[in-house]
Amino acid sequence: MSRKVKSIRGVDVDFDLIDIKNKIMTAPTPDTVKQRERFIDKRRRRGSRKKVDEMLAKQQVNESAVRAAIDEQRRKLAAEKDNQPHVVIEDTIVSQDTTAESTTTTKRKIHKN
Repeated sequence: MSRKVKSIRGVDVDFDLIDIKNKIMTAPTPDTVKQRERFIDKRRRRGSRKKVDEMLAKQQVNESAVRAAIDEQRRKLAAEKDNQPHVVIEDTIVSQDTTAESTTTTKRKIHKN
């Protein structure tokens, strides 16, 4: 007897059928199926899974090397920036007083890092 239950949405759910499908999915593939897959892969000139895995591993190694190089470059730029002396720029500010008609000029130093 199958275990059929009606869901909240009103759809019949067969748990025995779901269990059977799960068993089929987890079962190991037979040799005949593997041979057929190899034949199809050769016929269509697909790359084998081993080659694909090797390519993905190479890409991951390359990505980590690129990330390391970028991090090293950022560290060098930060070290160079820290070693540079501070630059002092003379800045002249001209402001006009709204109450008086004379303009006042003040000088200040800006320290630029």
